[in-house]
Amino acid sequence: MRGRKLFELILVLLISQVCLANNQQQKNYKNTEINILFSYPDTWFLDDPFFPKSTIISLYSPKALKTTDSTYELIQGVKIEIYVEEEENSKDPKDKSCNLLKKNGKSLKQFCTKIDDCLIIITYLKMQDENFSIVAYLPEKGNRKQHWMEYNKLILSFSQLKNDSSQ
Repeated sequence: MRGRKLFELILVLLISQVCLANNQQQKNYKNTEINILFSYPDTWFLDDPFFPKSTIISLYSPKALKTTDSTYELIQGVKIEIYVEEEENSKDPKDKSCNLLKKNGKSLKQFCTKIDDCLIIITYLKMQDENFSIVAYLPEKGNRKQHWMEYNKLILSFSQLKNDSSQ
């Protein structure tokens, strides 16, 4: 009887941990220079050098922060880079279409390539006058599905701020 109660307690604790992980708190990022807004997990680190145009915004999961090697040698976690492009993006011919993501009724193609053991996913997004390349580096084979879902969640939260022309 005590063994069953202990088992039920452990089961409840495990289920609550899974629920907490799935309901991760989000932070919002807003940049009025390039008029964008998106959400990302609050445990992640965001690096915003804040250069108008040609902006590179980088996001790192907690495990990725522990990696000191170059991006392609990333060992754990996920790194996402958001580039603001001057021109409409054109895909690299060596990148293969690997997924379709639905955003606001439109299909966004995602392109994949591999360098060593790192899967790289690129999504091109055009919003009003800005062109974005959103790149994810996913080194961990065992966690790629989870990290890819986090990447897609960020893209789906991406929105253009309203341009206030009355200022």
